Amino acid sequence: MIWLGPVQWDGQHAPFYACEPCLNRLKKQALAYLIDRQPAIA
Repeated sequence: MIWLGPVQWDGQHAPFYACEPCLNRLKKQALAYLIDRQPAIA
């Protein structure tokens, strides 16, 4: 398990952890989001 940081939900804070397979899925989702947001090269 790795601590990802605090998460805020409905005005509350809680620690946020993920196992390695879950972290890999989160990283893949984040990368896909960032790639989609890249401006087109002119």
